[in-house]
Amino acid sequence: MRSLFAFIMFCFSFVKGYSQNELYIHSLFDTKLYLVDLDNCTSKAIGEMPNYMYDLAMSPDGQLYGISSKNNLYLLNKANGTGEIISTYPYTLNALVYGYDGYLYASSYNGNIYKINPKDGRSISLGNCGYSSGGDLTFYEGNLYLAGASGNLVLINLINISESRPIGNVNIPSILGIITVGGTDCNGDRPKVFATGDNQIYEIDIKNARAKQVCTLPVNRIGGAASLAESSRPIRKKAGKDSTISLCYNALVKLDLNQYLRQNDSDGFWRNSNDINPITSSGILASENLPGGVYKFQYIVGNNFCADTAVITLNLKKTVEIEKIRLTSSGCYNKNGSIQVNIMDPTGFEFAINNQNFQNSNIFLNLENGRHKITVRNQTGCLLDTVVIIPSDLVPELDKIDVKNTSCGKSNGSITVIANSSNNTFSLDDISYQNSNQFNNLQHGDYTIYLKNANGCKYSKNIIINSSSAPEIISVIENGTSCNLTNGSITINASGGKGTLTFSNNGKYFTYSNIFNNLKSGYYNIVVKDSLNCMDNKPVQITSSSSPKISFIKAEPATCGMADGKLIIEADSGVAPLLYSIDNINFIPASNFDFLTSGDYEVYVKDSKNCISSQKITVKSNCINTIYIPTAFSPNDDGINDFLPIFFPDNTIKIKHFEVFNRWGTSVFNIPEGVIIKSGEKLWNGEYKNATIVTQGVYNYILSIEFNSGEIHTYRNSILVVL
Repeated sequence: MRSLFAFIMFCFSFVKGYSQNELYIHSLFDTKLYLVDLDNCTSKAIGEMPNYMYDLAMSPDGQLYGISSKNNLYLLNKANGTGEIISTYPYTLNALVYGYDGYLYASSYNGNIYKINPKDGRSISLGNCGYSSGGDLTFYEGNLYLAGASGNLVLINLINISESRPIGNVNIPSILGIITVGGTDCNGDRPKVFATGDNQIYEIDIKNARAKQVCTLPVNRIGGAASLAESSRPIRKKAGKDSTISLCYNALVKLDLNQYLRQNDSDGFWRNSNDINPITSSGILASENLPGGVYKFQYIVGNNFCADTAVITLNLKKTVEIEKIRLTSSGCYNKNGSIQVNIMDPTGFEFAINNQNFQNSNIFLNLENGRHKITVRNQTGCLLDTVVIIPSDLVPELDKIDVKNTSCGKSNGSITVIANSSNNTFSLDDISYQNSNQFNNLQHGDYTIYLKNANGCKYSKNIIINSSSAPEIISVIENGTSCNLTNGSITINASGGKGTLTFSNNGKYFTYSNIFNNLKSGYYNIVVKDSLNCMDNKPVQITSSSSPKISFIKAEPATCGMADGKLIIEADSGVAPLLYSIDNINFIPASNFDFLTSGDYEVYVKDSKNCISSQKITVKSNCINTIYIPTAFSPNDDGINDFLPIFFPDNTIKIKHFEVFNRWGTSVFNIPEGVIIKSGEKLWNGEYKNATIVTQGVYNYILSIEFNSGEIHTYRNSILVVL
């Protein structure tokens, strides 16, 4: 239930004909919903609502909403009063109205204003208006009003809630509800505001916050109320804004006054407030001969108290009339022309030239020839513009100037002047004049061409000879030959010039490539050429080269069957350091190769440029000091290979040491030092320490021999004993 403090609820309605709008109220003594007929001051109970309602609101499409004492927002059924909850709030709302913008607006007891989405009930706080709510809100002619506590009527500022202000106090006790009923535009009667208190209905003068009783209903303690008109935006015709137009006589031809109304409704009509009627009903001022003066034209839209009027004031001023204009020639562009503007009565007139400041004098001196704009202003502020042309003495007439820009970065530009007039002389400095119209061998830059005729009148024009650039060789990278081959190269870096550059290494044949390969050593003339055949050249030398040269190879022979041969290499030329190899794979800085077996070899010498020279050489074998020992024998007394022999070229050799080992490294046989043996004699008969024959298997031996030459060689090998 609402508190016992007075609540106010306003409604818009017509004095008569209210039945055309739906008007709903409810009682605070029960939960019934009522439909009210204001014409007959009667009410009809529709049904029970789901809860006690603090206030009602209705949308333009007839949807009825209620805010209950349990802080619930309901969508109500106008036919039987039933409803469903849209949302529940954590605070108490006691005033509700449907706004022009499609949102519900609500107020709490302490004056907080909320904006609610009627679809889902979501709300946002707009701020506190500073006044306690008595129980209702209503819209009237676009403004939102709050029924404040103790009968206060408050105008809510929706842009800045804190700037809301009171209108006055209606001085009615126990006012609990407001409703809006009636028309919404100016085609008939305008809506009015009503309030309910107890079972009484009061008409409210919302402008002055005054009230008078108009009806008594058989409903005790009327609470909230709602109607369609509450949420419908009142439409008032607009005639536009008052405007003032200031025109001069000569400015009037046809004037459309509608353009001066701004934001007006188009279904109004025009009326002239003067004695004469020079305008049409559509607002077109057609007369061109109105005398000076002030004219007022009215645009009227609507009727009765809905009528709105806009006034267009026309201030028609006296025009400016020029009697005559006198001109004097300016000569040869020497700024000595003049203009004199003659007026019948120049008193109070002002004069200006070429949009400059106004002056009292009607004479302008020191003027150039050509077009000049003269503006005359009279006492009423009316202006008149006219254009005059000051003639000049005959001056040279230029047809065209042919300019040839420089090329290849040279001073070879030219200027050719073609004039329409005759007897002209020409100059580039206004000092030295010539009869020829052509200037040659000019460098790039800014020039001024001067023409002078026989009268001494001159004409000048600035022109530009554009610069040019020849191609320029920035750098040349030369790679000399290597390995005494035709593999030199030249890379040219160039810039400038016109178009695509081409390159040559002999000045005859050009290519788009700036790289020349497979060149032999020698001198070359490098040339770069652009699309204008501008060139730059530079001499370049491809340096020669040489490969390493093998000057001498000493081959020391290998003992027959031994890896003790040796090669000693001497080489020069090439680019140091030199590297040596006998397989063309592994190169070493040393020029000697040891531990070689007899055979054919190829010696390679490589320099730092990877140039390689090679020479074949043979390492011979010294087979005089050579022995042969079989790799197997069978000491089984069958008369075949029963012992291990030794063979050599000499008749005899001296055994320095001979010893045989089994696989465990145990010595099984030896010959003492100093034994002389002949070729073909046995070294070993297969006995173990001269006792029994060894077992079958592989045995290792070491043999040191002193040849007759005094050379001593040692041999290591293995033999197979077969039984």
